[in-house]
Amino acid sequence: MKDEARYEAVVTMRKTGKINYTKLIGKLTTYKRSSIALAETPAAFTVKITASDPAALKSSLNSVIKDIQVIESVRKVKIPQTR
Repeated sequence: MKDEARYEAVVTMRKTGKINYTKLIGKLTTYKRSSIALAETPAAFTVKITASDPAALKSSLNSVIKDIQVIESVRKVKIPQTR
C-alpha cells in the first residue's frame, strides 16, 4: 500500500471450540489497497485491517467475515457415525 490516509478496523471475537483461525485463514494478507493481520490467543481471535480507503476496508472486512462464516458452518456440521 502507498503512504496515504489510513483507515483501520480492529475486531476481536471470543473463540468457540478449539479452532485455530490463523491456521485456517492465514496470519497476514497484503493487497494493493489493504492489509489484514490476524492474531490469536487461546480465548480470542483478533483481526486488524489497514486500508487506503473506506471501500478497501469494507471489502477486506467482508472477506474475513466470509471466511469466519465458512469455518463456523463447517464446525457445526454433525458427521454421522458409521460402523
